[in-house]
Amino acid sequence: MRSLLLSSWVYGFGMSLSSSVLGLYLYVNSSLYSSLLFLLFNSISIFFTYIMVGFLSSKVKDALTYYRLGIATTILFYFILIYLGHRTFLFIPYLGTLYGFAQGLYWSGWDIIFYYRTNKKLQFFNRSAYLGAITTLAGPAIVGSILTFLGNSGYVILFILSTSILLLTLVLVESAHLPSTNFDLKNSLRKHIQDSAYGRMLISLTLVAGFNYIAGYVNPIILFSLFKNYEDFSIVNYFLSTISLISVYLRGKLAKLYPTRIYFIASVFILFSSIMMFFDFRTALLYLFSYSMLSPLIYPLIDVDVWDLMNGMRLMEYLVNRQIFLNSSRITFSMITYVAASSLEPTELIVIVAPLLLTSALIYKKFRPVKDLT
Repeated sequence: MRSLLLSSWVYGFGMSLSSSVLGLYLYVNSSLYSSLLFLLFNSISIFFTYIMVGFLSSKVKDALTYYRLGIATTILFYFILIYLGHRTFLFIPYLGTLYGFAQGLYWSGWDIIFYYRTNKKLQFFNRSAYLGAITTLAGPAIVGSILTFLGNSGYVILFILSTSILLLTLVLVESAHLPSTNFDLKNSLRKHIQDSAYGRMLISLTLVAGFNYIAGYVNPIILFSLFKNYEDFSIVNYFLSTISLISVYLRGKLAKLYPTRIYFIASVFILFSSIMMFFDFRTALLYLFSYSMLSPLIYPLIDVDVWDLMNGMRLMEYLVNRQIFLNSSRITFSMITYVAASSLEPTELIVIVAPLLLTSALIYKKFRPVKDLT
């Protein structure tokens, strides 16, 4: 587990210097449409990449193969982004597809290693978050300083730093091998029906994933729109990143005692604060504070339940089924927000997707199996 913790932290640190501002980069150099179109093609590509890996897994059992290919493709993506510069907006569908392909390869490999190398999954997420405290403190400070002093040209520096750090992850992690069973797409498509307990938790997770996917890209745009300069954006972004550490501490202390209650309260607060933005844009800071403070309490709780309900002998079928649901949600809400962006502000886009959290919380509360989180 230690090698996976270390490699995940290095990967997270590298990506925090680039992926966190990728949507903002596309927005500043093109438009909100470009950011949302990128999201759409990215999620479609992840969807099909997982299915591709599912079929390949019948022959290629070593998870490290997919893991390393994903990192190499991510590095290629950022070099292409640097090369294209201001012409990037002309190639948004292709770039979104390439980035999704890279993410699909990396996370399929990571998922396999995570399942077989970790016994206590919530403990892994908590330790990973504490280890990531350095990232949480250093990442926004580095990003903010570079963008403040260099402006738009600072993105190139961030992309180069990110790819340099990603190179380290190629050698840090231990591999894991899939069992000798062959992948069956029909079984994979029916997993949520065959295993109803898993299926209900997956639906809850899917709704959260749809919200987080949109919020993760739109939130930096909202923050930048509030201040309209990189210096103030950087200071507030650093503060928001820092307070998210508090929720990690709370998750470690309270998650096993009150998982459904924590999730419900967190989702209500985020929903309420997002609705406030609809009436007064100045309340956007309240929403951003609520999201930074409370969102880390939500996704890991459900995700651990989904992982624990999987059968390791048919793992790849479960993983593909999980990604079909997650990316169907991301694709659907990417399309909705892309269409809605013609008449709505970024804050109003969040209001559209925020009710997903409360719906997910109610499903989680009603159908969660009575058991301890591992």
